[in-house]
Amino acid sequence: ARQWDIDLAASYMVGDRASDIACGRAAGTRTVFIDLGYTSEASPEGHDASVSSLKAAVDWICADHDGAVA
Repeated sequence: ARQWDIDLAASYMVGDRASDIACGRAAGTRTVFIDLGYTSEASPEGHDASVSSLKAAVDWICADHDGAVA
């Protein structure tokens, strides 16, 4: 993030595993969990949104960002 001047507080981590969400939270990003119904894993906690598809994640991010995509 430092090398590429990425503002992590203004960034999003999208993932379908608890480890993805944990990574995003540790980095200080907002997190979107794509719930694909994996039954062998515990669902993540503390995510900003839970959606059912990548398209729904994109829609949520755009709405959260008031449609202003950088």
